[in-house]
Amino acid sequence: MEKHWIIFALGIGTFLMPFLGFPGGWKTFFYVAFGLSISVLMLLIIARERFLRTAPPVTKSAPRKNISRPTPREEEAPN
Repeated sequence: MEKHWIIFALGIGTFLMPFLGFPGGWKTFFYVAFGLSISVLMLLIIARERFLRTAPPVTKSAPRKNISRPTPREEEAPN
């Protein structure tokens, strides 16, 4: 979820860039940096979602009974 907020902030920065008064060279640098950052973050989000979709679901296993010790039968129990 953190990546979504970073992408949102980069979008706001891109929106506000014309109004911040940076020189043309700096604006170009920031536009390229913001665009590359958004692209990389989106690729990471897509890769994570694909991984989660293809990964087998994690299930909790039931508690195991101790099967190493056999239970005594009634005939073998001492009287």
